[in-house]
Amino acid sequence: MELYCIWHNNNIVLPHPPPPPPHTQVKLDELGSSSMLARNEDIIFTELDDAIVMMDVDEGRYYELDPVAARVWVLVGERRTMRSICDALMEEYDVSAEICEQDTREFVRTAVEMRIMRAEAHLEVGYSGPSPLNGT
Repeated sequence: MELYCIWHNNNIVLPHPPPPPPHTQVKLDELGSSSMLARNEDIIFTELDDAIVMMDVDEGRYYELDPVAARVWVLVGERRTMRSICDALMEEYDVSAEICEQDTREFVRTAVEMRIMRAEAHLEVGYSGPSPLNGT
């Protein structure tokens, strides 16, 4: 499963991706299966054949997602967790859980670094500890 294909100005990766936005609630090294994913609402996008092309007007950057990454983008638009996205991808593609989780995590980590997506803490039902969103 080829999942990693973000293009920026005809380059496969940015030489120095911008730092994650301040509203990112989950540190990238803590990105887990229960992390809730969300799109950057400032990104303009459209489908083009099997891909999605996107533009960050404020930053003057454009991107193209391959078909599998485009599917992840659609699923992220439904406010899903990493686990839920991997479950959906494994139903649609012939891929093992290990490869799917690894590739999805790599793609999401890159997308968060490039400010295309954000990852937020997701509290399980019944959790009574401090909120990672407001510290209480």
